[in-house]
Amino acid sequence: MHSVRVTRSAAAAAGLPPARFGIQLRKRLRRRQRRLRGGLSVFGVLLGLALASVAIVGAVSVYNQAAESGKRSSAVRLLNQLKASVEQTFAGSPSYGATDTNLVPTLAVRGLIPDDALVPNNATLADDTIRNPFGGAVAITGNPGGAGATIFEIQFGGVEQETCNHLGDGYVGRSRSRSGLVRMGVSTTDLTDPENPVTSSTNQAAPFTLAQLRTLCANVTATGAVSFRFR
Repeated sequence: MHSVRVTRSAAAAAGLPPARFGIQLRKRLRRRQRRLRGGLSVFGVLLGLALASVAIVGAVSVYNQAAESGKRSSAVRLLNQLKASVEQTFAGSPSYGATDTNLVPTLAVRGLIPDDALVPNNATLADDTIRNPFGGAVAITGNPGGAGATIFEIQFGGVEQETCNHLGDGYVGRSRSRSGLVRMGVSTTDLTDPENPVTSSTNQAAPFTLAQLRTLCANVTATGAVSFRFR
């Protein structure tokens, strides 16, 4: 509390006795100090809320990025699992079937599709479908488009450009004899019927470079599909 010295001249100018004038002056000073503290308190609250908002937005952004990264890693893992499942199932067979043979039921009946990717149909096993971590349909087709009975194709629908890059990164620079990959393609139409996957309109023969992969994936649309043909 600031000390207040009341002079007779100031009290006389105010028309009050010195004692009463001093009391009023001290009251005014206290009110002014309370208003000042109140203003600082409000400012402090607003500043705290602003900082908290920035922290929340940052945390949400980090969480979303981590979630997307996790989905991409899961998509790569699913592609590798499905490829291995097809190769395991047909290891003793020289053919993956007639043109556009749906291989999903064959894998499903053997329990070779991860539970978190399989969408079962209780009516008939032939109508079982697969979904990738982004919710898009996954098709597994033997002899796709009549490309050859010794070729099968895995298509991921509903994936964006960055996921396309992640899916193809593992095949960059790898020869066909090492990876089994014949071609990676990008279509402009989503997979709506797993038994009749669309034909890719843009493709890159394996092996390919990182630059070729980035160029290929730049053609992916929000409703596009990425395909991998293996021999």
